[in-house]
Amino acid sequence: MELTRLAIVYLHLIACCVAIGMVLTSDLALVKQLLKGDPAARLDEHHMSELQRTVSRALLVLWVTGVAIVALDASVKGWGYFANPKLQAKIGLVVLLTINGVWLHRAILPLMEKAGSLLKLKPSHRMLAIFAGAVSGVTWFYAALMGVGRPLAWKYSLLELLAAYPVLIAGGFLSMLALTAWAKRRVSNERSDVFYGGRLSREALMLLIERRPTVAARLLLGISKSLSERLRETNGKLKTLAQVSRNLQQELAATQAA
Repeated sequence: MELTRLAIVYLHLIACCVAIGMVLTSDLALVKQLLKGDPAARLDEHHMSELQRTVSRALLVLWVTGVAIVALDASVKGWGYFANPKLQAKIGLVVLLTINGVWLHRAILPLMEKAGSLLKLKPSHRMLAIFAGAVSGVTWFYAALMGVGRPLAWKYSLLELLAAYPVLIAGGFLSMLALTAWAKRRVSNERSDVFYGGRLSREALMLLIERRPTVAARLLLGISKSLSERLRETNGKLKTLAQVSRNLQQELAATQAA
């Protein structure tokens, strides 16, 4: 029995580590993109789909192994085992994590993939995405704490164990709101600096190529298309002018011959 429980706990721990590692690296990559990279860069759709699949499978393994652990412990300790506030807190957090994960995968992530970037979402959608992300990150770590926090068992009430949970969610939500607002304002300021007065200087163009190569490539492509269209218009006007000139010369020649 002990070896069986140990093997199940081991699988439970591995699944938890995989899920938390994936969520943490994804969140850190998003924060790094907002702080140092190009906040308007498109999301890696392949990475997002892999993240969804991996976290979903890890969560499924967590449910299966978690139910098995609870069933084994309850068979030994009886129904009084379920009165443990720490166990109640962990079960509640995992249920909330599952509901939030379904919401993220079915509603939020498709919106982000369609928009291409967190900053390109509509304000209401961006608020929902930030809130769901804050709930996801905080809940994963809080549930892990409840899982390994043996000293917390039977010493604190359910309310005391979860007292910091809404505070952490509010802190994460407000922090990400502030970060996205700052990143969006920085993008707007850089665009204003580049196109100040409707001019694009050589220095500004070189700076744009260095900092935002993707944006610079799109800008140069747009400029080349605009120039080609103007050249075609100018060429058409020159052809029309040449035709008018030939017609005038023929009229003058006819007049002189008469």
